[in-house]
Amino acid sequence: MKIISIDTDGMYTDSKINVEKLNEYLDKKTNELFKLKNYLHVECDTFNSGYFRKTKGKHYILKDKNKLLIHGQSFKGSNQPKFFDDVLIQLANDLFNEKIGRTIDIKNFSIESLIQSVKVKDEGNYKSDSSLSMQLINAAKREMPHVKLKDSDQLSYIKTNKGYELIMPGKTYGEIDWKYYQSILDKIYERLAMEDKAQVRFI
Repeated sequence: MKIISIDTDGMYTDSKINVEKLNEYLDKKTNELFKLKNYLHVECDTFNSGYFRKTKGKHYILKDKNKLLIHGQSFKGSNQPKFFDDVLIQLANDLFNEKIGRTIDIKNFSIESLIQSVKVKDEGNYKSDSSLSMQLINAAKREMPHVKLKDSDQLSYIKTNKGYELIMPGKTYGEIDWKYYQSILDKIYERLAMEDKAQVRFI
């Protein structure tokens, strides 16, 4: 048995552990060393395969049949366009199925899939009008003068050649800034280390 990775969620190995024997060992050693009853026992979850990035943080994807468990901040798409999670899952499945080389044309994505969102704070929290949040707040003042923004309100936007534009019903937007979205798509490939297999470990 080899240990692949360890973090606060657990220990990841390349083969199944005999949990019963391990817990018996923990019970015995706890009693021997501390004269106490052990209440900390190990549980085991089994996955068919796993993908681990060799980075300072813990970044991995576990696969069990058709289910993926994705862990690591660089794999999180909460502040990314809506296409981020879909593409990440698509490419991760490619990796597990050894189908490397998929080419994705960013210009095939719909406007809905390009939308990003940000939570805004009270204006007094921002030092510059050039920050993304303040640009969106000022846009909201112009385009929605009847709406008073509150702390932690969420504003949705897309990136065009005009800058960051608020998402509004029936609105006509400028030309999409495809270079901006291509750079985000490229990051997904980079984070999966699809061009640098020395950074990848499969089990």
